[in-house]
Amino acid sequence: MKKYKITDKQRKMLTEFIGECWHEYDCEMEDDGIIRQFCVICDADSSSNHFGFRTFTTDSDMMEVRKMLRDEGLWHGFYDFVIRYTPFSEEDGVDIMVYLDKNPERFCWLVAKFLEERR
Repeated sequence: MKKYKITDKQRKMLTEFIGECWHEYDCEMEDDGIIRQFCVICDADSSSNHFGFRTFTTDSDMMEVRKMLRDEGLWHGFYDFVIRYTPFSEEDGVDIMVYLDKNPERFCWLVAKFLEERR
C-alpha cells in the first residue's frame, strides 16, 4: 500500500491555500522578563489557538481543504486529477468518494499533488 506522507513544503502550500498563515517564529523579551514567541507575519503568539502548524492528517484539516477546493471552483479539476492519479475511473464515482474520505492525510496529499501540477 502506498504511503501518503505530506512534506513541510506541501503543508506550507496547503496552509496558504486555505488562507492561513505559515508562521515564521521569532521571540522577544517582555518587560516582565518573560520571553514571548510570536509569528513575524501575523503576530500570533503562543497564547493563540492559531500558533502551531496544521498537520493535514485530521478530518478537520481535510474538510478545510475540501471547502477551499469547492470555494475556488477546483473540485471538478481535482476529481479528474484523482481519476488520473489513482486506479479509479469515472464509473467508480461513489467508490472514489469513499476512498478520498477514508484517509485525511491521503486526501490532503492528493490535493497537494494536484496543486503542484497546476503550477
